[in-house]
Amino acid sequence: MFCTSFLGALLGLALLLNPQPELQAHTTVTGTLTPGTTQKYTLKLDAGILAELVLQQGSTDLVVKVVPPEGEAILVDNRENGPEPILINAEVNGTYLLEISARRQLLTGASYQLEAGEFHSRTDKDVLRVEAQRLATAAKMLDSAKPPKNAEAIEDCGKAVMLWRQAGDSDSEAATLVQRGAYYMESGNLEAARADLLSSLDLARAASDQWIQAIALNNLGVLLWQLGEFSEAIQCLDQTVRIWRGLGNSYGEAAALTNQGLWYRAVGSYQQALKNYWRALALLAKLGDRVHEANIRNNIGVAQHALAEDAQALKSLRQAVNLYHQAGNTASEGRAMVHIARIYNDSGQSRRAREYLEKALSIVQAEGDYRSIGDALVLLGEVTSVSRAKEKRMEAAQDFEKALIAYRKISNPVGEASVLHSMGVLQGQIGNPDKALDFLGQALAIRHSLGVRDDEAETLFQMSRVESSMGSLGEARTHIDQAIELAESVRALVVGPQLRMSYFSAKNKYYAFACDLYRRLEYQSPGAGFAALGFAVAERSRARSLLDLVSETNTGAGANSGMLLRKRKLQQDLNYFSGKIKDLANRNDRQALEAMVHRLDNTLTEYYQLESDIRDADPNYALLSPRPVGVAEVQKELLDAQTVMFEYSLGPQHSTLWIVTPSTIKLVTLPGRKIIERAVSSLLESLKSSHGPAGNVNAAETLANMVLPESMPKKGKRIIIVGDGVLQRVPFTALPAPGSKTPLIEDHEIVLLPSASVLVAERAALQERKPGPGVVAVIADPVFDAGDARNQKPVSGIKPVFARLPYTHREAETILNLVPRAKSLSALAFAAEKPLFTSGRLAQYRMVHIATHTLVDVVRPEFSALVFSMVDKKGSARDGYLRLHEIASLHLPAELVTLSACGTGLGRDVRGEGTVGVARGFIHAGARTVVVSLWDVEDESAAELMRLFYDGMLGPRHLHPSAALREAQRAMLESGRWPASHWGGWLVMGDWR
Repeated sequence: MFCTSFLGALLGLALLLNPQPELQAHTTVTGTLTPGTTQKYTLKLDAGILAELVLQQGSTDLVVKVVPPEGEAILVDNRENGPEPILINAEVNGTYLLEISARRQLLTGASYQLEAGEFHSRTDKDVLRVEAQRLATAAKMLDSAKPPKNAEAIEDCGKAVMLWRQAGDSDSEAATLVQRGAYYMESGNLEAARADLLSSLDLARAASDQWIQAIALNNLGVLLWQLGEFSEAIQCLDQTVRIWRGLGNSYGEAAALTNQGLWYRAVGSYQQALKNYWRALALLAKLGDRVHEANIRNNIGVAQHALAEDAQALKSLRQAVNLYHQAGNTASEGRAMVHIARIYNDSGQSRRAREYLEKALSIVQAEGDYRSIGDALVLLGEVTSVSRAKEKRMEAAQDFEKALIAYRKISNPVGEASVLHSMGVLQGQIGNPDKALDFLGQALAIRHSLGVRDDEAETLFQMSRVESSMGSLGEARTHIDQAIELAESVRALVVGPQLRMSYFSAKNKYYAFACDLYRRLEYQSPGAGFAALGFAVAERSRARSLLDLVSETNTGAGANSGMLLRKRKLQQDLNYFSGKIKDLANRNDRQALEAMVHRLDNTLTEYYQLESDIRDADPNYALLSPRPVGVAEVQKELLDAQTVMFEYSLGPQHSTLWIVTPSTIKLVTLPGRKIIERAVSSLLESLKSSHGPAGNVNAAETLANMVLPESMPKKGKRIIIVGDGVLQRVPFTALPAPGSKTPLIEDHEIVLLPSASVLVAERAALQERKPGPGVVAVIADPVFDAGDARNQKPVSGIKPVFARLPYTHREAETILNLVPRAKSLSALAFAAEKPLFTSGRLAQYRMVHIATHTLVDVVRPEFSALVFSMVDKKGSARDGYLRLHEIASLHLPAELVTLSACGTGLGRDVRGEGTVGVARGFIHAGARTVVVSLWDVEDESAAELMRLFYDGMLGPRHLHPSAALREAQRAMLESGRWPASHWGGWLVMGDWR
């Protein structure tokens, strides 16, 4: 008795010391919830009174708890966001307490506004409304991810709808119909969901309630997409965006943009999906909304993985996992971990994939999230099926069966198709082709009906592999051709060279398989045209982004000045962050380095997005249709009686060489990719270590016998090499013909092409271009540091980052002496500066010769760079790095750009695309032909080769670049002074004319 009275006294004292604000009718209060807090208000009501309030909860799902003077507390939470009507039915006289809290854990503050309306006598209809409110809240409080409770939620919503209708509250009826429609969608009853959403939309329009209209349209868009009604779906989502934008609701707009992104991702338009996600993220950042940021980060990671940007995808997904964890959203945290596991599995890191999967599976099973359970089990089965052990493959089959049950419980056709696909692949691996094709056929039917083109292409590819193993080459050809068509239709929607490259490299396996299939068909039916069809596939597979760059060189005419200014600003930011990363790496400041890398990656994403917007603003962009060419066009446009083309395709088991002349095509079978890669590696190592002409003979002969035909073209023929993979790094000039020890350069002019299609497109694009009035511009021998003797006051004790290249000055003078001064530009020492390239002056010269250092960044090729003067005459620092992303933006319509520097032909090797480095940037800038080096070159020998090269072009013989380079290399070979490592690594890339 004593204790109870004492506690009551304490509670009374607390209320006196901390009185709750009292709400009056027709008043409004505002507040902010911080993580872990609750806001409280009081109302004094008489029995028989109904108080009507509206909680403007914005983007945060808030819960109102009403504690009456007597009896049990009542929860009100009908709606996920926006205006939440609250009905308080006073059964007794007294003070009613309102407690406002967040339904889920907050990461940041959440603002709200509580509007008190009428306090009036309760009517019979009010009683119906109060009961409907209770039922709608009860439905929302159920965990709808679990089917049994989902059914209860649907039943409660149905009762609430009938009561709202009887009470004449059409607005609340519309809101509950949206709610029930969502539960129907989650349970797989899509037609019932459609009926509810359409009814809700009619009611909301009649009541002019734009908020409910937007929510209904948003959900209807998602539903129609799931039903395969794609054009109607995107129309609904477009309307949703417009309504939210008109209402000034940034959260709603961000949600609709995200759903649009999901739609674009489903149909394979990954770039547009990313564009939507980043815009949604920017809106949420302004709101300080970290909770919903996690969902978008998760979606961004999935889209980045689809584009093979796996490093960025892992970063995005880890950010999502951390945000979900902080918010206590364990189901979504587990789902994001499944996505991380998929990336690891796809990259061959099955152990790490399994670690993430086991964690994720325990989380999603505890949550009863059947979709994520299915996703995790499918992936676990794929990880396990890699083993060749029979018991492991049986274990994988069991995982797939469990996944199928999970998906079918919630009627998830996307998941069902994915597990049927995996079951088909497994049956193919264990030698049951008929079962494999049955499962894959079921998966294909579902994926085709859903319109998920990327997934459909993958299933077609797997069907083709199974059919090929059965010897059914005709069926295999049909399905792989369909897979390639689908992949290219998706690629057409990816805007921006970097993302197109990433996406296409992930699909290169389709083309490699098709090339080998056509090789087999040619041997099966000689002369039936399969060799030419295989050649066309090879051309479709390679350097597609470079082909686009040739056609896109002059795009951007529709961009406004603001976009162009922003592009320059972003380029400056990229350069700054890149420089800071180098500094921080040298200081070993890991935390600051990671933060700066994060800023760089975000800015790079923004830069590519802006480039996409600039292209979209160009009225001519849609008219561009770069396309690969076939044998007939190559024979007509590129080849003559003196020219033969060797085109390669490397495959896992067998590789293919096509030998194309003006009138014939011949196919030769070569060893598989790994064997050729080992031989190339041996040759390059021997060239680096050799000190005489005979140092690399064995390695060169071994590789030559692998990749060159026994019957070589006649002496004097020009050979065009279209390499694949590592073959693009091979100095073919230094290889002997099979059965000979004489380097090819003695008998043939060698030209390197990334693809025949690129040259055909380049010639078409540049046919009307007139050469500039100047002959040659030479940029050489920059000043790299303040300790250089050429400074006015050299600073002692400086350790040079880049060594001076003294022979480049002599090289430059030799070239300049070949032409009248009025026709040349000399930019040596301090004048060899980066601003020269952005000034536009170099556009006046037919030839541009650059002699300096090169930086190759294989992780981020955009930051590969040429290095120019890093200080002025007074020793003050300046930016001397001309990076690839800046080179690609230049206007440099030169006939020839010579990159007389180390490794200018190197860069990031992208399968199906070739080498992405500074040379590619100059082609984008408008250069017709580029001369590059494949490895580090010695200063003195490079100067000698350049002297001979330019003498051949600018001297009395007036040779074209490829012929002049050949003569220079032959002269160095015949002198006996220079081993192949000093001259063999120089190549002409592009047009030889």
